[in-house]
Amino acid sequence: MYLEGGILDFNQCYKIALLGDTQVGKSSIACRFVFRKFSWEYTSTIEDIYTKRITVDFENSELEILDTAGMEEFRMVK
Repeated sequence: MYLEGGILDFNQCYKIALLGDTQVGKSSIACRFVFRKFSWEYTSTIEDIYTKRITVDFENSELEILDTAGMEEFRMVK
């Protein structure tokens, strides 16, 4: 569905956090999904947030993907 001015109306916003040890491929998975490309180069991540618009059950939805650094403080996130 579109709002005035051709802006997409999103029915849902889903938030996803990628958690795991350092250098296991969290950023690679996020970039592959969001940008449809894969890079073999390693770049250390502090924290990134990616957004992707998708259709779920015929409704416009938005994903917010939090790409963490794999630091100890995220081990307790539930």
